[in-house]
Amino acid sequence: MMIKMNTSLQKKLLKILEELGFTQNEAKIYLVLFFSGAPLNASEISNYSNVPRPNVYETINKLIEKGFVLKEASSRGGRYVAIIPQEMLDMLRKRYEQRLKLIDETILQFKEMLNRSLGESKLSAMSTIEFINDEEKITRIIGEVLESAQSKLITIITPDVLEIEGKNIVRMLRRLAKRNVDITVGIKTNDDYKYYVRELSKISTLYLWTYGELPLGCYIADDTNCLVTLVGKWSPIVSYNVGIFTGNPLYTKSFGYFAQKLLTLTTQEIEIVKEIRRRR
Repeated sequence: MMIKMNTSLQKKLLKILEELGFTQNEAKIYLVLFFSGAPLNASEISNYSNVPRPNVYETINKLIEKGFVLKEASSRGGRYVAIIPQEMLDMLRKRYEQRLKLIDETILQFKEMLNRSLGESKLSAMSTIEFINDEEKITRIIGEVLESAQSKLITIITPDVLEIEGKNIVRMLRRLAKRNVDITVGIKTNDDYKYYVRELSKISTLYLWTYGELPLGCYIADDTNCLVTLVGKWSPIVSYNVGIFTGNPLYTKSFGYFAQKLLTLTTQEIEIVKEIRRRR
């Protein structure tokens, strides 16, 4: 049986696969191969999936690397088949479990480093760390850190901040990029944020979080200042409106270690950025 690539079922399955970390082309090709009932060559895959022929081989190779597609030897050239969904889901589950384990280990290391930093510091924690419970003040601090960054900036931008301040933040980051500031950005993967993915990928090292809600709230830091926000309320949307701000480089370093480890736990950012750029 060959699934038609414009049915409501196909659209639902595509969305599910994309939520599991597939790019749009990967999802289309996997579904075509699974529902084909027989091995297909690159031309057939392109015809059935509506993926341009030049992109088919690149996408198939990625699916083969991930273990979701197998290549069969054929006298007529390469032909491809998809593994069954249960095997694919088992592989994804195992990989996600490994990543969750890394997150737990990173959180533990972060706590140990923070405790060590607090023990080594001769300054009082209360005199160098400010607790914030004010969305306007959090927004103001974000802007101040963006203005003051000199050599590097690391930031995780949560959906609530992106919705309100996203375009303004992009403009400010462009100015930093022109000053040769080394910029690293993390945002949550969402189809509504394609503009931000495209623009931020031009001026920063960009990471896209694909594992549900961010374990860390909005985060922004340069060499000295650091703001970390936490979840303040869950409805109607998650709002990271409780914050911790410090201008102590010792604490900034500890928070920075945690943020960088979380960002590097995702490996899909380059592929997703390429996919979005290709669809421009």
